[in-house]
Amino acid sequence: MMRHLYQWRLEWRFQWRLALLAAMLLNAMPAFADEACGKIPVTPEKAEWLGRDLVINGMQTDAAMMTFDASTDTISSQFRAFWQKEGAAARAIDTGHELLLSAIDKTCSYTLNVPVHANSPVTGLFSAARLSNDTPALPRALQPSAYPLPEGETVLDMVSHDSGSDARTVQMKLHDSSPERAAQSYAQRLVQQGWREVVQGSAMQPRSAAASGYALAMQKGGLRMDAAFSRQDGSTTAVINVSAHS
Repeated sequence: MMRHLYQWRLEWRFQWRLALLAAMLLNAMPAFADEACGKIPVTPEKAEWLGRDLVINGMQTDAAMMTFDASTDTISSQFRAFWQKEGAAARAIDTGHELLLSAIDKTCSYTLNVPVHANSPVTGLFSAARLSNDTPALPRALQPSAYPLPEGETVLDMVSHDSGSDARTVQMKLHDSSPERAAQSYAQRLVQQGWREVVQGSAMQPRSAAASGYALAMQKGGLRMDAAFSRQDGSTTAVINVSAHS
């Protein structure tokens, strides 16, 4: 069996999207949601919806990768002009590499992240979150009692619902600094709780010829787990995706 798991259902290239969505929503203040949050401040040339019914860190969220036939400067101007007409305050944060545009309209938080000073076409990550004090309950099969998580800090907790299945993706910063050791220890813990190991081994990130992380796939009844472990900024990051089919 191949040990390099380059094209899993949980691909390495989606990790940055998950972390980015979490960062976007951290600044949103809780409120009581009563709107659909369906406004699109800048019309895209095309949109690839990552999810229309996601729950990210407790907030109901729609998210899409959007491509615009415009430069970053034009997109930023259109974003702020739209919210000025709507009577909502908008702000922009320049990180040096990316431009984070955000606005809160009543009980909805809108964010758009695009590359800094890019020319047309520009692709960015858009999200619309319904702010609420009430956190939606996890599906029964994805609750903490169904499977343990590694020891560490949860950065992102996202739940998605598709036809016939539910999925939960958790991104964590682990205490163990070794991706391989963290993956093997986690796999052993799952096996002790009745999970079956499908495959385990080194994994390659896109555009890299060398193994740069560790990955595993586990199964228990109707639950399927894909997990990826990588070393980032001196610590181990784990992205764990569990899906339950009805």
